Amino acid sequence: MWLIFSNFAGNNKNTPKMKIRLLFSLLLCATAATLPAANVYWFDGRQHVSYVRQKKLSPVVEQAIDLFSADMTAVTGRNAQEKSNGQIVIFQLDLLDNKEFKQLTALYVPINKFIARPEAFYIGLRGQKIVVAGSDARGTAYGLLELSRQAGVSPWTETGLPPERRRTLSMDSKTEILQWPVTAVRALQPFSNTRRDFDNDDYRKLFRLMLRLRLNTLVPDSHTEHHATGKAFRHFAQEQGVDIATARQCEGAETLDLAYIGDASHELSLSTPQPGIVAEQLDRAARTADRRPWLVRIHRPTCADFALQLFADMAWSHTPVGSDRLTNRYRTWLAGLFGDVAAQKLIPLMTDYYRLTGICKPELLEYADFNEGEFGNELERYIAAYKSLARRLDSVDGTIDRERKTAYEAAIKYPVTAAAITVEMNLQAQEARNIARPGLFYRDREALAAAANSLRAYDRLKELNARMGNRRPTPMPKLPGKLTDKQVKQYATDEQPEQQPLPAQLGSTVALNAAAYSSASAGTARQPMTGHSMNAVRLPRGGVVRYTFMAKEDNPAVVRVATIPRSGTNYQVSIDGTQTQTAYTRIATADLLRGQTVVSFNFRVPKGLHTLEIKALSDGVTVDQWMFDFDINRQFYMFPVTDY
Repeated sequence: MWLIFSNFAGNNKNTPKMKIRLLFSLLLCATAATLPAANVYWFDGRQHVSYVRQKKLSPVVEQAIDLFSADMTAVTGRNAQEKSNGQIVIFQLDLLDNKEFKQLTALYVPINKFIARPEAFYIGLRGQKIVVAGSDARGTAYGLLELSRQAGVSPWTETGLPPERRRTLSMDSKTEILQWPVTAVRALQPFSNTRRDFDNDDYRKLFRLMLRLRLNTLVPDSHTEHHATGKAFRHFAQEQGVDIATARQCEGAETLDLAYIGDASHELSLSTPQPGIVAEQLDRAARTADRRPWLVRIHRPTCADFALQLFADMAWSHTPVGSDRLTNRYRTWLAGLFGDVAAQKLIPLMTDYYRLTGICKPELLEYADFNEGEFGNELERYIAAYKSLARRLDSVDGTIDRERKTAYEAAIKYPVTAAAITVEMNLQAQEARNIARPGLFYRDREALAAAANSLRAYDRLKELNARMGNRRPTPMPKLPGKLTDKQVKQYATDEQPEQQPLPAQLGSTVALNAAAYSSASAGTARQPMTGHSMNAVRLPRGGVVRYTFMAKEDNPAVVRVATIPRSGTNYQVSIDGTQTQTAYTRIATADLLRGQTVVSFNFRVPKGLHTLEIKALSDGVTVDQWMFDFDINRQFYMFPVTDY
């Protein structure tokens, strides 16, 4: 362009017509420079997606090609075909011969940027060709399956989730993707209670899912390690790019528990940690500079899909999720699985689901002590909240495409429905035990009704588990006596106890979510999808939040503060800048069950308006809810903030 301009400016013999032509040429060049890059189509709606590959490839790359071809069939209706002039050019750098290496260098692929990096891949356009190059076997496989992702194929296609059909597939002509993992060992440990929970077919599906998620190591547990000794098992793992390691080899790993709470005797097969809890742990791990292994322990991948996806993505890139982006990321993830319409309806429902599971894991309700006598019967309120959630979810069923029903049942419908039934089964059993007087159970119609409702829920849960292929036995509820089938039909009832609005049950008690502060210091951040409030507040060291409240009595009172469980955190509580008290938190198993660490502080203040201040003395203080209460000895389970 500069040469054209120089010639025009220095040549006085140019005719007016020549000058106009040169000016027009300049205008075209300038316009072309500002136009958006053109798209290159790799599926035009007529021809098969085509590829060409080097002669020698590793088994995992061969598997990735098979998966990619099946993905293209699902997306375009036509499988990917190998052709000598294929549009997608596949290179595995560590197996190139001299001729293939010259072909690659002629394409000016920046191999010096990734050839020495394990599991790295490059995707870029060269003319009309899409180059997929990997530094090694896994890198090449990951690169090709990244192209599947670009076409709209979710890793969760392995769980029966088909991608959306596309009329065309295109790529921006300036596209260049260069990736490699930050964490070298990205491991998964499938937990099981019996040797029957996983068979070879289950492992085949799991290995393919791991390949798509870029998880490269399997750590068998004590119940599944017998599979790992077989040659066929190890061969299939190798074909999917998965190494087999022992727990000792992953000792000291950054571990995310999506299956158990503390130890393997507490199984969380239906519900998982809240997304906010998962994101905060992974963000914290990503901020550290170490390169230790990352390990996720899980029972049913389909019941922890979003959390597992977060783990895999962050283990690969260490890019923080960011609390302010978490809800949108979850919405986008749901839309990718079930469509925009369903996602809009599911977001508030799944937020409610994670709130309820954060209050107590359904499978562990026998350890929770809900109080029928507090705040208008918090036990019945919790059951009613789950029933309402299950009913509202029914309205979404019709928006799910027939092809996505199986995945929807596994990832959404089953966890929510099973949790609702489990809550009813266990809490009705608890109510029956609490109501029944010794020796008078069979004469107490109220206790009999609660027991019958519990057993009816137990039967429904067994039927649901059988339909979903859950092979583990469903545990019986603990009841004060046995009932026959005839008695269950006689005493079970669908009548819902009348519940008064929660504010009418509070009296002089004040209870607020932490996010309802009147002022906060710099660095304070709300953490969505976390805690009973689903909007906990994370404080920096030295950070302060303040709340204004009204004391309606002039009597001794207690301030109870609920924080997200984390050992070694310290904070101070004061009212009106006086009576400062300090908490040093230590986590108990009950805290993990409840999802809160609750500390009580005794105060006495006069009637009137006051300011409560909470100040973090350490990192990691995340406040969820607080309560000002004149009943110092109150026994309760849920802070009476939300009308459950």
